[in-house]
Amino acid sequence: MVRTNGNHERAWETLGKLGAKISRVPKGFFSIPLPGGGEGETAFFHNSTGSLVLGDALIHLAPHGLMILPDKYCTDPALLRKSLGQLLKLPIRRIFFAHGDPILQNGLERIKKLLA
Repeated sequence: MVRTNGNHERAWETLGKLGAKISRVPKGFFSIPLPGGGEGETAFFHNSTGSLVLGDALIHLAPHGLMILPDKYCTDPALLRKSLGQLLKLPIRRIFFAHGDPILQNGLERIKKLLA
């Protein structure tokens, strides 16, 4: 379990009380700050597997599909969109979301299409 932003504090605390193993930066991953999303919004990327783990910056819910966090939940929507651009430099294959089903292939192409 990783903490991806300040909005997930309750889950973080509850899991800690239950004895769950919680990590600031999971082994093999590096963190990618995404300012403009929720407070402390951070993604985590695992280079050898091409796996991206996101909190709220991007969501993948039916029937809307992949989308950027709605503006009303952002600290700075324009800055979040700019921050998400740094993901385009990564060899993303899979994406795991705090909200929504994972994308298990062609992750980078999906993000490119969204940000175009």
